[in-house]
This record gives sequence, C-alpha cells and structure tokens, in this order.
Amino acid sequence: MIDSILTLFREESREHLQALERGFLELESLTETTARREMIDRLFRHAHNLKGDSRAVGVQSLQRVSQSLEEVLSQFRQDPHSVSRTEIDEALKRLDAVRDAFVRWEAEQPVEAPDVGERSPDVENVTQAIAEPHVAISSGGEELASLRISSERLDNMLNAVGDARIAQRGAVGTGQQLKELRERLEELQPLAAGQVLSELDALSEQMRRIETDFRQRQLREQISLESLDREIRDARLVPLSTLAESLRRSVRDLSQTLGKPIRYEIDVGDVQLDKVVIEALRSPLQHLIRNAADHGLETPVERQRHNKPEEGTIRLQARRRGEVVEISLTDDGQGISYDAIRQRLISRFGQNQGEVSALTPEQLTAWLFHPGFSTAEVGQISGRGVGLDVVRDTLQRLHGDVRIAPQVGVGTTFILDVPVSISTIRTLSVWAGGQCYGIPTSSVLKTGRQRPSQLTRVQGVPMIAYEGEMIRWIALSELVQSVTGTGLSSDAPVLYLVIAGDERQLAVCVDDIEEERENLLKPLGFPLEHHRGVLGGTIRPDGSVQLVLDLPEIAVSRRHAPATSPTDSSPPARILVVDDSPTTRAILRNLLVSAGFQVRTAVDGVDALDKLRLYPCDLLISDFEMPRLNGVDLTRQVKANWKLPVILVTGREQPEHRRQGLEAGADAYVVKSTFQQENLLEVIRQFVDA
Repeated sequence: MIDSILTLFREESREHLQALERGFLELESLTETTARREMIDRLFRHAHNLKGDSRAVGVQSLQRVSQSLEEVLSQFRQDPHSVSRTEIDEALKRLDAVRDAFVRWEAEQPVEAPDVGERSPDVENVTQAIAEPHVAISSGGEELASLRISSERLDNMLNAVGDARIAQRGAVGTGQQLKELRERLEELQPLAAGQVLSELDALSEQMRRIETDFRQRQLREQISLESLDREIRDARLVPLSTLAESLRRSVRDLSQTLGKPIRYEIDVGDVQLDKVVIEALRSPLQHLIRNAADHGLETPVERQRHNKPEEGTIRLQARRRGEVVEISLTDDGQGISYDAIRQRLISRFGQNQGEVSALTPEQLTAWLFHPGFSTAEVGQISGRGVGLDVVRDTLQRLHGDVRIAPQVGVGTTFILDVPVSISTIRTLSVWAGGQCYGIPTSSVLKTGRQRPSQLTRVQGVPMIAYEGEMIRWIALSELVQSVTGTGLSSDAPVLYLVIAGDERQLAVCVDDIEEERENLLKPLGFPLEHHRGVLGGTIRPDGSVQLVLDLPEIAVSRRHAPATSPTDSSPPARILVVDDSPTTRAILRNLLVSAGFQVRTAVDGVDALDKLRLYPCDLLISDFEMPRLNGVDLTRQVKANWKLPVILVTGREQPEHRRQGLEAGADAYVVKSTFQQENLLEVIRQFVDA
C-alpha cells in the first residue's frame, strides 16, 4: 500500500470518528424532526465513507465494525423522531468499537493492499484524491484551496527558519568588518595626495554605499524571517474549542455512570494553542473533569436539599493574556473541604493537630497536588490519589502552572496557565563553572544574594530559609555534574536562584546572572536528545549554543536523597516500571517514589528496552500482557543482556502464566488482584534498597 494513501486514510478516519462522536452527542439534544433527520444523514455519510475507505485500503476489521454502525444509522433514518437515548447509547458503543479497531490498526501496521495489477475502483479513487489538492466550493462560487501539512513538516520549517536567523545573525560580523574597513580608508585619506587621494575618496564612498546597502538588506531579511516565523507558528495553532468539544463525551459518560445529571458548558472563544500544548492538555483536563463529576458535584438528592437545581454544571472557560492562556474549569458543587484535608494530614501523613490548624487555605490546597494524597474514598472513577499530581507534572513540563481559586462551599475552580507555544521559551541566562545555561523563568521563584556564613547546616548540608521553610543549597555546577563543590570557598555574597521543585524548592547558586530573553527552543541531537533535565538549546547573541536546563527535573533525582554528605550515603535504587496502563504506572510510581526509590516508566516492552539502553537501572517491574513486546519476552531479553532482577506484577493468576514468567527468568511473580503495597515493597527490598 502506498504510504501517502495510508496517511490520507489515517487523517480522514480520525476526522470521521471525531465528527461521528460530536454528531451523536448533538443528536441527543435535538428535538425537531427535520434537524434530527439532517444530523442522522450526516452521521450516515461519515459511517458509510469510513466503511468504504476501510475496504479500499484493506482494513477488514475496521470495515466490519463500520458497517455495523452504518446499519444502526440506517435504522435511525427510518424514523428520526423516535430515536431514543438508549438507542444513541448503543450507537455510541458501536462507535467505540470502530475507534478501537482503528487504534489497533494503527498499532499493528496493517497488511498491504491487494496487488496493484488488480486495483479496485475504490483504491483508484483514493489515489486520485491524493493527486489532486482538496478544494472546497463556497456559496459564492469562489474556490478555496486547502492543503494538509503534517506538524512534523511545520517543525522542520520552523527549525529551518531558526537556522536562517542564526546565519543572518552571524552576518552582523560582516557588517562590522565593512565599517572598520571604511573607517581605515578614511584614516588614510589625510596621508594621500593627488590621484591616490581621489582613488581613496572614491573607494571610501563606494564602501559607504556597500555598507548602507548591506544594512538595508539585513533589515529586509530580518523582517521577512520574522514574518515567516510568525506564519509558521500560527499554522501550528489549533482552536482550544476542538479539545473542549472532544471532552463532551467524557462528561456524558460520567453523568450516566455516576447517576448525576451534568450540564457541560464551553466558553473558550477563539483561543488557539500550539498543537503540542493542546495534546498535552487532554489528560489533565480529563482528570479535572473526572474529579469535578465524582467529588465536586453532589447527587440530585443532595443538591435539592441545598436548594440547587438537580443538574450540576461543569464549565470550561479560557482567555488569552499575551503569550499565556488562562484556562479555568469550574463546577458548582460542594467545594473543597479544608477540614477533610486536615483530617487526612493527621491520619495518614502523621502531622500534629497544631501544625495542621495553622495551615492557610492555600497551603492546604497545595497538598492536593502531592502524589498519593486524596480526601475521597476509593471508587471506580477516582479517589486513588492519582490525578492532581499528574496534572501538576504535565503543566510544569509545559512551563505552565495549575492552582485552585480560593472559594468555600460554592464549587471549585481549577486555573491552568499554559503558554500559547512551547517552541519559544523565556529563559534566564546564568553562568556556572565557566558555562552559560538557560533556565526557564517559569521555574524561577526568586533570585538573590547570600553570604555562605549565613547559611544553616543540617548534618553538614547547607540550607537556606525560604518562606518559612529550610531548603537545600547546591551549586549549579554540582547539580549538572560539571564540577564538584558548593560555591562556598569564601564568604563573599553568592548569587542564587530559588527553583520550584516537584515537592520542595531548591536554592541553586550560580556565578553570574545575565538578562532574561525570549528564545527559540531547538531540539538537540545525539547524544543529548534524551538527556534528563536538558530541554533543548537556544542561540545566544554571539551565535553560541546555550543548553536550556529543566532544574526541577534534575532535582527529582535528589528529592529523596538523605540530608547527609554525599560521600557518606549511597544513591537510591533505580527502578524501571513497565506497564501499558497509565493508571497502573502512576500508582506504582507514586508508591515507589514515596518509598524512596528513583523511578522511570515505560509503556511497553519495546519502550523498556529503549530506556534500558539509555539509563542505568537496578530492578525492573513489568506487566505480563503488553502490546509490541510482552512481559515474558521482555524478561528473557533483560536477563540475556542486563542480568537485572525482574518482578512480574500482573493480573494473570493462572498457574501456566506464573510458570511462563518464572521459566523466562523472572525473579518474582506478584498477582495484582492480591498484592498489598507493603507486600510488594517487601519483595522489592529482597533485591534492592531504597
């Protein structure tokens, strides 16, 4: 099968699936028969086209389930007015089956299409669609041509513009050389006479014209490149409404599962974000919507008791402020219970009554973002302490922030601040160990000076007071492992930054601080492309490359280190968790991090092998059933190449599965349905120490 055909089929299929889901949800709210008939006709066309395209490219599994959906819609067409909510539920289930078949096809790399010599008319039609640009005819008869361009090509174009700007910046030196040459000629003029003087005058005037022309050309190039740069960045922007609308199905499903009528309101206007930002926001918003539906909104009976309408409301709003978009998700439920947070801090985290009573509302809500913290009972939807810490981590990776608006008893509002684009980044340039680094300003809480003699030492480790807490002091040069030492060789005031970490802040001392500027963030190639804590590179005004560091990420590896001298302690064990379930990965990660281990995660066996080639590891914990490479085959490869201890944690509890795992070389086999957290930790500690 021609790659371009499959690419077109993939894009069209995604559009059909999105249109089908939106259409079914809209159909549910339509009451007028004519409007219902028109909507069902549109849905039928999408299902029919998806079925035909699937047959054309040879994806039989997708063709079968698409035909099943088409048959349901054919029945809907017979009597649009009588289509019930139950029938729409059934149609949505069949749509889910269509989506699952499409996802499996994408993951499995489908077989090739029929031989070219027996090409069907459908394949000819698809090939023709690729050869001709897509043209839409407006009501006025004007032709509006549109062309699909992949985000990867836009990235390449953006990088090419960046390279051109770097080359243009390098030409500044040429302009300076021209100026110096002209000035030298003018210095020689008083020393000359006669014909030589005339020649020098002519050369000097010619050099002045060349210099002027060069500056004008540079200015025109700069304006053109900046314009091209803006156009490419704008081409990468996607309406936030696309993501907001796609979450409507989740709200509907939660409403049915929880038995709570929920109205979902969207007010995002024409706000647009970079495609990468949009994709990264999906999971955090789903977490927040799930929490709002499960924990925030009361049952209909409870709402009636508080003189509220039975139907709860979840509202998604957004507004742009410069290069930052503020997204708010609000529910009109019972609000946050500060008493419940205080009780959980006392019962689970061992804090005393006096300390907890003194905490402000802002300090209490900050605890909601800690791994494993939850005030809710464990249920099918949420309450396992997995969610808000994931939301915070995702926002930090986007160089954004998440917070809870202060309000009591009148619902809850989460506010997410995200950059419009992460291809540019505001950085603070700092010097350490003879190197210049860029630090994202979003992670810098404070800059200042401190005398080493004024630092507090805890078991030999320098600490500094920040907002009533003691935080660790460390030299940037030591943090990035370029040199050793703590920057405390004299008592002269030392420059430092307070960096926001995952759980606590870190004071990082530097040699010098330069200006803050907006930079184009460029990806790095081998060997730094996967280096932990390196976001990318930017170009300094002198043309040199400056690494941009993610200090909170670098600080994660030090988060659970004991407060003793590095020479007196060994680093915590490094564990790789492999599971295709995001929820299971998050639960195991939180458990192991809380126990003091360093943790990396992988989504399947192939991803795990890639991680092992890049990062050292002391123990591997893997699921049994995974796509691409399962836990048994992964165990065999790990034992053959790395000789690491392997623990299989799986839901497969039959004796033959246990035998397969142990024969492959697994050191332990733990069944998910029976293990307790402490039992798993005991098994882990048989092989490694935190």
